[in-house]
Amino acid sequence: MTNEIVISKDDRDIRKKPWLVRWYSDYDPVQDTRKRHCRSFSTRKLAERFVDELKYDLANGLSQDKKAITLGEFCQKFLDAKSNKYSLGTLRHYQYTIDRLNAYFSANTPLAQIDEEYAEQFINNMDYVREDLKTKRTISNSARNVTLRNCKTLFQTAVRWKYLQFNVFEGISQVDPKKQEWHHITPQEFEQILSSCTTISKRAFYAVQYGCGLRAGEAMNLLWNGSNIDYKTNKIHLFNRPPSPEIPPYNLKTYKPRSVPMPDWAVDLVKELQQQSTPGNPFIFLSDKRWATIQRRWKRMQATGKEEKWDPNLMLSNTLTEFKKCCRRAGIKTHLRLCQHCFRKSWATNLAGAAKERTYYEHSCIKNLDFTYGH
Repeated sequence: MTNEIVISKDDRDIRKKPWLVRWYSDYDPVQDTRKRHCRSFSTRKLAERFVDELKYDLANGLSQDKKAITLGEFCQKFLDAKSNKYSLGTLRHYQYTIDRLNAYFSANTPLAQIDEEYAEQFINNMDYVREDLKTKRTISNSARNVTLRNCKTLFQTAVRWKYLQFNVFEGISQVDPKKQEWHHITPQEFEQILSSCTTISKRAFYAVQYGCGLRAGEAMNLLWNGSNIDYKTNKIHLFNRPPSPEIPPYNLKTYKPRSVPMPDWAVDLVKELQQQSTPGNPFIFLSDKRWATIQRRWKRMQATGKEEKWDPNLMLSNTLTEFKKCCRRAGIKTHLRLCQHCFRKSWATNLAGAAKERTYYEHSCIKNLDFTYGH
């Protein structure tokens, strides 16, 4: 049997795409057969263009089976291959990108049929943040760039796996994001925020973020068992935590462990909080009620075999709302962006302004630190 590629037309009314391209895959000695492939097109011109591309790819070593893969099939293979490499948050962002691709092109579209023109139209025509959001906000340039980077990774993987000859997204440039200035929390404003806090737990929680530069998730995952808080050196040790039957896992954003010094006033607040801590709660800043909720969810995920899908964001509940309430009570008014991550950015700005060495922050040099967060 030859590798002949045939174009035919199906004149039945039920056919919206009557032009058919049929060809056979290479012989499979295990199955003792050859798989028959078929792709449909609305016009003969499109069918002929596909045939020319198919002949070119086959002549350059691309197998007929890989040529026939659809967008949906490839994206599922990508997610399956990367499930143990990427974090849950990264996989979620790739899933958003894949949902966009499937909605725009259709999951049944042959992967090789997406060319540079279609790729550029796809990036340009994005007009919503996510399909599952109730409010379809206009997409920002930053979100558009994230989708573009994910598409480049997806299609570069297709090239490396020999599904495509080249990456159709490679030549598309990112757009300049519209930067939103953030509010620098001064030491005086931070004192006002601490005074507006209603509990010692919240004051200590904010202290390790503003005084040590911890992210909110990093602070919320600190434990009382002595592994994170070192009173002898007044340092906080941060590292990846593997899962256990009692406590869910946590991985740092960069996966690299680090130690940061604690100012004396932050140490005093943490010590005061420890005197009021509950013995059954291993987390420093997690409330007893929230800890009970986390326990139930973690045990339920273990029982159903879904431990790998644990989302560390479950540890944070209403933290942004509570932070903004404290800012309002403290009398802080600003038109700039004000969120809990401003604690970390303000800490970095204070370091840059004081010409401290870059030892505890994840930037390559103090110059980059000052450029990114300095005022």
